Amino acid sequence: MRASEASGTAKKTKTTASGASAAANESRWSTKSKRWSAVSASRNADDDYKKAMEDIEYAYTYTCRCPLRTKGGDPDDEDEDEEDDDDEGDEGEKQPKAKCDGGKTCLCMKPAAEHPDAPFVITNAGYRKLMNQQVHCQVRDPDNFDMYTYNDHYAYGILQVIQNLVLDYEEVKENWREQWVICETIAPSIWFLSGGDFVMADDGELCRRTARLIGNLFLATFARLEREGVLAPDSEVKDLDIVMAGMFKVASAFRGSSLLEGETRIKKSKKRPFPSVAETFDNYVAAYAKKHGITLRGVPKLKDLLEEVDDDVELPTVEQHGKDPWGWAAAFSKCKTRKTVGGDGLDITSWTSAERKKHAFDKKDPLGKKELDAIKKGFVTMLG
Repeated sequence: MRASEASGTAKKTKTTASGASAAANESRWSTKSKRWSAVSASRNADDDYKKAMEDIEYAYTYTCRCPLRTKGGDPDDEDEDEEDDDDEGDEGEKQPKAKCDGGKTCLCMKPAAEHPDAPFVITNAGYRKLMNQQVHCQVRDPDNFDMYTYNDHYAYGILQVIQNLVLDYEEVKENWREQWVICETIAPSIWFLSGGDFVMADDGELCRRTARLIGNLFLATFARLEREGVLAPDSEVKDLDIVMAGMFKVASAFRGSSLLEGETRIKKSKKRPFPSVAETFDNYVAAYAKKHGITLRGVPKLKDLLEEVDDDVELPTVEQHGKDPWGWAAAFSKCKTRKTVGGDGLDITSWTSAERKKHAFDKKDPLGKKELDAIKKGFVTMLG
């Protein structure tokens, strides 16, 4: 799969909209978001996803994609693409590397149901949302507009993108399938696309809290899937193995940026029933996989990553620790106490023309009439 693929390439099946499906969509996106400015590329990208994924059956259908390569942000993977011509499959076994040609000869965009042995699958909704994150990241980078604002604008912009995904996750808490779409998005956004660039922000403590929050979000999801009876090798969630494996890449990237140093011990309490260590969330992910017989696959260097984790750690149970054993509600509530979480304040397309001119190198608005009109009409803007 290529990161440069525009989000609009997915072919949408014929919609069978009805009152029932409309009601179901209400539960998927139960709140009308007030995060966005009246005009911004971020608003458009969010609307684009929701409109494209109105058909629930289509949204949650699994499609084949070529396995993701490494973005290059993890120091351990810098020479990965040059090492050999093979990829790693289940638990790190070598497999011939196939070239992605957008579905001409590779499996991209083929129905996963027709290719049960495909090395990489993802829901249509997950892929669409993942690709849309590139839009969110691009419009928060002053370099793309020949502008200078301040040194860490881009890093905080990426942090804002991650925060928006966390807000998305909480807004759809009544629908575990839509929450899973967000999990499909967050992990590769961080280790494959640009989502991990928030680590460059100068507020190290905020970055560390964000890293721990992401770990908490995934553990809360696996506890939910376990409760729903779908945390299993034969689950309807066909990419459990891939997303779980991706969390080891995420943890590795975070450790490479010193975000998981030390031990934040979560003591047992009413709000956080299960005692744990926040910085070792990947141990718990490995333990969930081991407990439920899920063979991990789908990311480079997986064998090396698994050697670093302890899959024998204790896990919570519904009987002993309730429906929120990892204390997600408390962790999210603490995150929300910050004055500004998410939104599009760092999306340069949401600024006034005067604001953009002020920071542009040539003191002219980098967005011309054509671009501005397109954004106002709701078109999704891809830069670069």
